[in-house]
Amino acid sequence: MSPCQRRCRRGSNLSAAVRRGRRTPRPHRRDCRRCRRRRNPSNDPGAGTCSGPRPATPWAGTPTLQDAAEILDEHLPQHRLPLAFSNGDYNPRNVLADDSGLIGWVDFEHAWFEDPLIGFPKFLFWADDSGWMLASRTGLVERYLYRHRIAPASFAVRVVLRGLTHLVDTNPDDPPAVMIKTMEHALTTLRSR
Repeated sequence: MSPCQRRCRRGSNLSAAVRRGRRTPRPHRRDCRRCRRRRNPSNDPGAGTCSGPRPATPWAGTPTLQDAAEILDEHLPQHRLPLAFSNGDYNPRNVLADDSGLIGWVDFEHAWFEDPLIGFPKFLFWADDSGWMLASRTGLVERYLYRHRIAPASFAVRVVLRGLTHLVDTNPDDPPAVMIKTMEHALTTLRSR
């Protein structure tokens, strides 16, 4: 096992990382699938260094982050899904459609295998943005969840996870109101289970 793989295995406990206020490694390239090891162009083009966890976020120690970590500890193992291939960017501008409906996707820059539901919370977080508003007006997320019979708690786990990945990049003194409200609703859903 390489040092990079050992670091990844050691740091794979998401809720512990969330509790410490750490972020997951930044994706750079697909050399090391777990930590997105960066290429080192010096002598060996295949050599690289593990980027490891990012520095602590200002959200570390806040009640929002602590509450989310506790609830994820309890609910995450129950709501795992097999990974699915994704273009990695659910931006509505990446959807190709005509009168017959959906005909394709573009922009595969961030393509990889991921949780099939993890991209949908963005439509809720940015429902007030003009570029993302159409999805909330047409009920895209709700229709997808209904059609695929996704339990509310299962989707709520993804809302909290995705919210945390965006929240750590914001200032706790000026939090994104829609995102916080959406995450709080998801946490309430999970608490009631």
